[in-house]
Amino acid sequence: MILYVVDEDSGVRRQLHARLGCCGIRVWPFAHADDFLDQVDALRAAPIVADLSMEASGGSALLESLAGRDISWPAIMTTEGGDIATAVTAMRMGAIEVLEKPMEADALQAALDRAFAQLSTSAITTARTQAARQRIALLTARERSVVQLLIAGNTNKAIGETLAISPRTVEGHRARALRKLEVRSIAEMVYLAADGGIDLRAIDPAVRD
Repeated sequence: MILYVVDEDSGVRRQLHARLGCCGIRVWPFAHADDFLDQVDALRAAPIVADLSMEASGGSALLESLAGRDISWPAIMTTEGGDIATAVTAMRMGAIEVLEKPMEADALQAALDRAFAQLSTSAITTARTQAARQRIALLTARERSVVQLLIAGNTNKAIGETLAISPRTVEGHRARALRKLEVRSIAEMVYLAADGGIDLRAIDPAVRD
């Protein structure tokens, strides 16, 4: 397991490295948010522990930058002095937890457990979404049109009239679409599209190829 620690305090970075290293967590330390952001595109997805009060670029700015890159890795923010307003802002920006320094071992462990669990769930969802989109991308424009009309409840005959093709041709497109999507029914087709974040009902049924 990997954990990214972004904190200007070298003592904090060393402490977390020593404390978590014995638990099988590889700590990658960064002294500044900008250093982390310069490398983030090449890094593996992993939880982040970052200080909200860094001078150069605070934790809130880090969260904003990550959101702008569509990166939603679990983030645990740390703060000194119990700044409630800052903590609330961080949570609204996506932080899963805000811990006050010095961090209590139990609180940190609980936050890390939650972060790694969330990361695992996110990875599964991402893989499912990618798989669904890859299957949907295999459809031709005509097959997508047939699928759209099937989802809308049209019969093969009605689809043929809409697309100016025979019911037999519609059945052929339907069979190929089901095979490419690796589903057995229209209901499964709808679920697959939802997994891929694609509304097949929004496809223009008038498309012809």
